[in-house]
Amino acid sequence: MKYEAAHAEECIRQGLMESPVMTGERTLRCCEIVDQVVASLERQQGGG
Repeated sequence: MKYEAAHAEECIRQGLMESPVMTGERTLRCCEIVDQVVASLERQQGGG
C-alpha cells in the first residue's frame, strides 16, 4: 500500500484527476473481477 499512496500523492501534486497507471476503467474492471470471485466462493460454500 506504501507505493500506491506515494503514487496517489504524486498524481495529486501533478493535478491529475486520474492515475495514468490505474485508470478508473481498470479499477472498475478489478472490482468486477473481485465480485465474480466472491460470488463464486459463496456458491461453492452454499451461501448463494
